[in-house]
Amino acid sequence: MSVAAKLAWIILALVVWALAFVLIPRQRFVKLLPYGLYGGFLVALAIQLMGVPLLKLWAFRNVVAPLFGIPLFLLLAYAAEAMLFANFLPSGPVSVAVYILVFALINILVNYGVLQTGLQVYVRWNMVYTTLVAILSHVVLYSLYLLLLEPDLGQTQPARTTQPSRRER
Repeated sequence: MSVAAKLAWIILALVVWALAFVLIPRQRFVKLLPYGLYGGFLVALAIQLMGVPLLKLWAFRNVVAPLFGIPLFLLLAYAAEAMLFANFLPSGPVSVAVYILVFALINILVNYGVLQTGLQVYVRWNMVYTTLVAILSHVVLYSLYLLLLEPDLGQTQPARTTQPSRRER
């Protein structure tokens, strides 16, 4: 196993976390961190557990910190990716649908690169399935966003609990 191959998973995680750190405002970063860890990390873990040790649909090569054969740094990269996904999420059903497709496409391209470098091999899997899982996983992330974050992050002003003063009328 070459040093570059060993570092690839770490570099992937560092790049995605650096993007999240630079692109997400600090206060929002702190609020999105649990979402990234629970949403991104756990959704990715569930998918990878089904695909790698349980169904043996694909396998990873040159894994530095394996978790049931899954690169831990890949799961950490998905945590940051989920934070980026939530941070830039648009409103409106058409915008959200396009946004989900764009993030799915980014995931597909990264997966293709990982396949081309030999860091992952498909056993009983293909890119069509990857595309479907990428779309579905981002629909799940969007649903988790609506359930967990929308009420908290969507409010810009606290709700008024008292009557407006005469001056405000």
